[in-house]
Amino acid sequence: MGAALLAEVRLPTGDEADLLGVGATQVRAMALYSAQLGTFSPHLNLGYAARTGALQRDGIVIQGAFDNLMTEWATLAIGVESEIQVGDNPFVLPSTIEIDQPFVRQFRATNIPNAQGDLLRASVGGKFTVRGGTVLVANAVFPLRKVGLQPDFTWTLALDFPF
Repeated sequence: MGAALLAEVRLPTGDEADLLGVGATQVRAMALYSAQLGTFSPHLNLGYAARTGALQRDGIVIQGAFDNLMTEWATLAIGVESEIQVGDNPFVLPSTIEIDQPFVRQFRATNIPNAQGDLLRASVGGKFTVRGGTVLVANAVFPLRKVGLQPDFTWTLALDFPF
């Protein structure tokens, strides 16, 4: 078993006009726990993310995962990540639009759901030793709850090799 503390500061770098960077400072503090039970390794992370942006909320971060050595050349990893938003939603969605000429009718101004922005994502991945110590890493992340602007599916592929 092992435990650690993590502190992270993200500074507002980039150019807001070019949509680069987040434009606000974020500070995260997390407690990390990991264990090894034979070829099975569970992990649990708990933390808090504090943000200074006017339209950004703080969040409680909860992550749970495990990896398991399936064979001497393949490891499976599965995880779930959640961020529970703290405080009231700073976004106010517009109400219905009413047009009264040539006759009265109403339209929804947006199809964005007025829901709490609590994130819930899952990840599935694997590490595969290929040849000469080279490791192929593949991972897929997908949302379990639809909130805000987020992709339906994100994947990563990496190659780790000694030199």
